Amino acid sequence: MPTVLVAMLKESTKAGNKVFDDTNLRKSRAKACAADGLGVEEPVDKAGNRRYTGFIIHDLRRSAIRNLVKARVPERVAMTISGHKARAVFDRYHIVDEADVLAAMKRVVSVAENAPKTDSEQPESQ
Repeated sequence: MPTVLVAMLKESTKAGNKVFDDTNLRKSRAKACAADGLGVEEPVDKAGNRRYTGFIIHDLRRSAIRNLVKARVPERVAMTISGHKARAVFDRYHIVDEADVLAAMKRVVSVAENAPKTDSEQPESQ
């Protein structure tokens, strides 16, 4: 973990600011996300158990990988940052959307339009 982040967490803990309860991260995160409108908690039984649907922690990992790749960080470096050892798992997190495909095709067209003409592509002189 980067030393800057470790220092920020230590400072936050000293001030008594806890983001989540130490006893059950999953329940604390679900409650906080539901309170912020990032998800919904619904009762599932009479015992008070609840089911959370919505934002999950892995959404942050997916976003981080997407941002690293868009920032043109080499994928091997992005894998190291995200903790992925297997390429296949990294690829599952690296979501490609329609805008990515469109941008790639525009780059290809731009390169093709600016490429030097070969002899077979030159107009015949008369």
